[in-house]
Amino acid sequence: MSDLRRPIGKIETPVRTIRKFCLECMSGQYSEVEACKSERCWLFPYRMGKNPKRKKRQLTEQQKAKLRENLKKAREASRE
Repeated sequence: MSDLRRPIGKIETPVRTIRKFCLECMSGQYSEVEACKSERCWLFPYRMGKNPKRKKRQLTEQQKAKLRENLKKAREASRE
């Protein structure tokens, strides 16, 4: 029976797994992953550990104000 529990730490996302694969493919050299020329590889757009299809989050002014308020409350609570 295999142990299916995840180790404590960062969650292994598909993009992180692709990044690890690319590092292994390029003998662990980060600079080689960045300089990779294998554009026909279907992992190529994800090699830097980012999802190029993910849209940047756009917040309204109201959402930003709420986040600032929550952050202020959290900072005050941590000082107590």
